[in-house]
Amino acid sequence: MSNIIIEFSEKEECTLDGANNIKEINDNGVLSVINPSKISRIWNARLNVSKTEGTDIQEGEYFIGEIEPEASWTKNYSLKVNEPLLKLTETIDTYSIGSQVLHQAFCFEKEMPVVIKIVVENVSEFPVENIRLEKQLPDGFAPPTLNVDTGKISYNEDERKIIWNVGKLDIKGKATAIVETKTTRTSTEPVRMGEINLYYELHGYSRTQAEATFKALTKYAFFLDNIQSEEDPEKWICKLEFQNQSDIDCLLEKLIVTKNGEEILKMESDEEVRAESTWTHEFEIVSKEVPQLEKSVEFTVMSEVQRKLKGHIRKEDTVLPVVAVQQEKNIEPIEVPAYEKTAMTVIATVKNVGSATIDQIEVIDVIPKHFKP
Repeated sequence: MSNIIIEFSEKEECTLDGANNIKEINDNGVLSVINPSKISRIWNARLNVSKTEGTDIQEGEYFIGEIEPEASWTKNYSLKVNEPLLKLTETIDTYSIGSQVLHQAFCFEKEMPVVIKIVVENVSEFPVENIRLEKQLPDGFAPPTLNVDTGKISYNEDERKIIWNVGKLDIKGKATAIVETKTTRTSTEPVRMGEINLYYELHGYSRTQAEATFKALTKYAFFLDNIQSEEDPEKWICKLEFQNQSDIDCLLEKLIVTKNGEEILKMESDEEVRAESTWTHEFEIVSKEVPQLEKSVEFTVMSEVQRKLKGHIRKEDTVLPVVAVQQEKNIEPIEVPAYEKTAMTVIATVKNVGSATIDQIEVIDVIPKHFKP
C-alpha cells in the first residue's frame, strides 16, 4: 500500500566572509513525482502546480505521461532568497580579561587568553532540525574549554575540530557556544582563526510554498453486472465493481451508468480504494427486458506532497593580525669627558614589524639624573 509522492526537495548553500557578512547564497530545488511501487506503473499522469512565487517554476499543468515502478519524473528549479534559514555569528576576543572591550589582535610572544563566541539563531518561519556545526581550531592554540546552552559539544584533538550537535531550533530559537583557549604567537603573520561549517535540515517544510495536485491512472478493472430478481421479473439488481489491481491506493471520483443514453446513476465520490482491493455498489432498476447499460468511471491514484531542505553555511576564516614593535635608542656621542658640559643627541626609533596597523604608540624614556633635555 503506497501513495505517489510529490516531493519538493531543496538545497541551500551560503558563504559568509570572516566578518559574518553574506558573501554568496544559492537556493535550488527539485520537484519530483516519485512512483514508489515495486510492480505497478502509472500513466496519463498530470501534475498541476500553483502559487510558485519566489521560484522559476511555471504555474500550470505538466503532462508527464507514464512513470514506471520505482521511477520518477523531475524538474529543477531555483529560488530567490536574501538570507539563509539560520543566522551564524562568530565573535573572537583575543584578550578576554573580563572587560567590555573586544580585542581583535594578538601580541607577539605574549600568552593571550582567547574566547570564541558562536551563536546560531533560527530566523526562519520553520523549525530547523539536525543542526550540526564544525569549527576548525588553528594550530598553536591550546585544547579548548567548551560550554553550550543547547545540544552537545566536543573536541577532536587529532583533527583539531570542535563539533557541536545543536539538534533542533524552533522559530526564533537561539543557541550559544563559548570556546575558551589560549595561544602564544611566535610569528608576526596574520592568524587564520579556522572556518566554520554549519549543516541543517527542514523536515516537512520547504522554502517554496508552491502547491501541487496530481492525477494518474494505474492497473484496474471495472465491471457492471445485473441479475434479475427472483421475486419480481421486472426488477434488476445491478452491481458496480471497481478492482484496484495495483499496489497503489486509488481514489474514486465519479461513476456514471446510462441506459439507452439516459443517465440513471451518477455518483460524485471520494471513496478510497486501497491497493489490491475492491469497491462495490449495488442499485436496482425496473425493466421488462434485459437492460442494456453503459458505465464509466473517473479515478486517480492517490498522492501526497512531501517537503524537505538541506542547508549548509560555510563561514570563512576570520583573519586577525599580530602586533609587534621593534624599538632602538641611539645616543651620540657614546662617550663624554668628565666634568664638562656636553651636548648629546638621543634618537629613539620605533618600528612596526607586525601584521597589525597600530593606531597609537606611547613611548616612555627615563632621563637619568644630572641630564637636562
